Amino acid sequence: MDVAGLRDSLVADLTGRYLIDADLLGTGGMAVVYGAQDLRHGRRVAVKVLAPEQAAAFGADRFLREINLTAGLQHPHILPLLDSGSVTYRGDRVPYYIMPLVAGQSLRTKLDLEGRLPVAEVLAIARDVAEGLQYAHHRGIVHRDIKPENILLNESGAALIADFGVALGGTSEAVRLTEAGTTVGTPTHMSPEQLFGTGPADARSDQWSLAATIFEMLTGRPPFDAETRPALVAKRLTEPPASVRAERPDLSVGFERALVKGLERDPANRHQSVSELLEVLTQSIRPKGRGFRLLAGGAVVAGIAIGAVWFASRPVRTVTGGAMVVLADVVNLTADSSLGPTLRVAAVVGLQQSSSFSLYPRSRLGASLARMGRAIADTVFTEPLAREIAVRESGRVVIVLTVAEVGGRFTVASRLVDPVSGTDLAVHERRAREAADLLDAVDGIVTWTRRRLGDAAASLARPLPLVTTASLPALRAYADGRAAFRRSDWPVTKRLLERAIELDTGFAMAQALLGEYHVFGNRIPEGLKWLREADRRSERLTEIEQLSVKTLVARAEGRTDDQIGLAQSLATTFPSAANWGVYGEALRAARRIPEAIVALGRSVALDSTEPGVWFNLAMAHRLAGNYRIALDAFERVDRLDSTFLETGFYNQSWGATFVAIDSLAGAETVFRRMVARPDRADQARGHRSLAYLALYRGKFADAVAELHRSIPRQPPGGLSEYRDLLLLADVELTRGNQVAARSALERAFAIFQTADIEAGAVMFGGHQFIRAGQLDRGRLLLDSLRARASLRPASKQDQDALAVLTAEVALAQGRPDRAREAVGGRRFDSYGTLGLSLAADGFAGLGQPDSALARARSATEDRPFGLEMQQDWFRSLTQLARLAEAQSDTATAVEAYSKLIARWRDGDPTLPPLVAARRDLARLQSVTLR
Repeated sequence: MDVAGLRDSLVADLTGRYLIDADLLGTGGMAVVYGAQDLRHGRRVAVKVLAPEQAAAFGADRFLREINLTAGLQHPHILPLLDSGSVTYRGDRVPYYIMPLVAGQSLRTKLDLEGRLPVAEVLAIARDVAEGLQYAHHRGIVHRDIKPENILLNESGAALIADFGVALGGTSEAVRLTEAGTTVGTPTHMSPEQLFGTGPADARSDQWSLAATIFEMLTGRPPFDAETRPALVAKRLTEPPASVRAERPDLSVGFERALVKGLERDPANRHQSVSELLEVLTQSIRPKGRGFRLLAGGAVVAGIAIGAVWFASRPVRTVTGGAMVVLADVVNLTADSSLGPTLRVAAVVGLQQSSSFSLYPRSRLGASLARMGRAIADTVFTEPLAREIAVRESGRVVIVLTVAEVGGRFTVASRLVDPVSGTDLAVHERRAREAADLLDAVDGIVTWTRRRLGDAAASLARPLPLVTTASLPALRAYADGRAAFRRSDWPVTKRLLERAIELDTGFAMAQALLGEYHVFGNRIPEGLKWLREADRRSERLTEIEQLSVKTLVARAEGRTDDQIGLAQSLATTFPSAANWGVYGEALRAARRIPEAIVALGRSVALDSTEPGVWFNLAMAHRLAGNYRIALDAFERVDRLDSTFLETGFYNQSWGATFVAIDSLAGAETVFRRMVARPDRADQARGHRSLAYLALYRGKFADAVAELHRSIPRQPPGGLSEYRDLLLLADVELTRGNQVAARSALERAFAIFQTADIEAGAVMFGGHQFIRAGQLDRGRLLLDSLRARASLRPASKQDQDALAVLTAEVALAQGRPDRAREAVGGRRFDSYGTLGLSLAADGFAGLGQPDSALARARSATEDRPFGLEMQQDWFRSLTQLARLAEAQSDTATAVEAYSKLIARWRDGDPTLPPLVAARRDLARLQSVTLR
């Protein structure tokens, strides 16, 4: 390293700001340090320049990002970064940063001079370091190089942590800094995961290094020591740490156990935090002998204070196993009316990090009030109402947060309230000097709350300013955007979430919700862009949000197995009713029905009042053929929330289950509840369901009338109107009304050109255009579907849709070979009726009647209702009959025609397929009788 040349570069770039000393303060493999005079502020500083070869290996940007990440650390026991930048050295930019020049000495110098230190002094130094580290850890910063050289002692003896310049933000980056295998840290004080590269360097790595430093302060040597690095590595792999009591017999066995726990090879076996390490060590000092006498004065007082903190943080009510707690709305005593909802969102994020308990979802308040017969608007979730809901729905504790402002300063308080008696179980408050500090105050409140509810992992939670945002305006926009998302106010949702991201470009939670918004609207590429952006910033998400985002990405990409695995991790790590419901729904969608029923059963066992989970359980039993059990579950949903089953998909599924047991009157009653809804879109979906029911009975004229009632009520130009128009075209084609069918198709095509249409609906559109003789339109939709399916190559549903439309176009072009190639051997999870029918036509066109007949028979085995494929099932009966007759299988043909006629026994008497079926059945029966 050209030290002189590097200094010349500093002098050239920093002239006028800093006067660089001629002599070095220190040098090492990673950096060199110069003393300097800060000309602007008249103070002595240290300028640390990262070694040019290190910067060249990875680029200055990597180091500057890490420097900027730690520049905001303001703590009395952290040496602050005053400035940073880069200088030009031999054509490259080399990063530097500036620190105060401390009047004192490093802990390394003190140990070199004095050897081992008194216990009281060791604990005092360690406590200062632990406090600084805990502050950094709460902000997602990991030091990675705690050792005596990086602990400075000022003139009063207080310890300051130095050299945060190469710290890690979060745990997502690798601990290796060079491709050649150079690692950050000193081997004697480096955690096993850093030394051996076995895992990320997180807060537990700093704990190991601090424990090793404490060991060295007590004994004069590190816990693992050897003359060479290979020997040290071998010892670290095969031997336990040296015994501290062999050198310091005045220490207790408990003290040694606590220190050894901090030095565990597996991070999971260490203390939960550096604060806990110090707390246990302090409590383990036995009240006799030289070590205790040295604790006189301030150290004894500190020990008593720690004991008092421990006593004040004992659990007042332990809530485990995913049991529910209820968080009321924030009591807002400030002039800012938006502050309460904003801080509530932050508190929810923090509390949801618990794997011990789950939160009552505020979105369920309306349904809870309806069950209680209360006519209270879903606006204010007061403490009395929260207590009442907790009592009714098995909530263990009510949490009441208050924010107040006096003279520009804020106070945030938390009360844990017994739901039955209304008495306070515990009370705590935090202060904030200004609004910008409110999230830190809420973070402290949430950690305290979790501890008082017995959550052992509370201290490991990521700090709220990191996992939400440090920008209060950004959090406010996100909170309002999330509320708009819940009430389906899509333009407002988009505007507010984009505003939140504009205010904080790294706001991962806002990016995730914006991605979910786009996926919900079938804008898959845009949705995946934002979901992946959020996933890339995993350090800005809590563990539960990380799993949720990864699950959403897998679902949007159609990676079913990955989605199920992630949902399972979500449910088992954070065992709430909602998360077990997510896992069960993923299994149900993948048709793993027995497993889905088990998972959804776990969900309702945790919370039997959530209508969405009962609905999913009903759907799972319906797919299993347990129709009566499914209807019982639907009835349970209806009792829990009388409006839940009066919305589109939910209502149609309920009615379809009645159809499965041939209770068409029951289905009609359910559908007419939708028609009576005040919302026009709900009315439209009700009329569509009635149209499906009419088609199922062969009453095509009634179906046309219902569709003409539905279409004007649909939001114009969207997916629902598009689907209604295609269904109308299908009906009119079947009736032989070509002009009416083509009119509906023209309107549907105009929507297709402007709206975001899902793959299955694109396929259905192509299917109808081809039926209408518009092959060019069918081919155009096929091209669009290829592009859409290419975005989600792992999505079985999209690939099934592509295969079906590919086969239909091929058949229309007279290419049965290509149709057979597309669908002949395919196992369909979606659109099976149409896919198998097309495969049958393909085999028939190739002169393979047995294969054609087998596929046609399979196409008639399912009996879909309420989906576009319903009509293809009826057509498949005619196809089977004709193929069977061609092979002289009269019995199969008669059976197929009879099934169609029986289903349409009350159908329109002039309906062409019904007329033809009756005619052909009579002909076959007359031949049989001869």
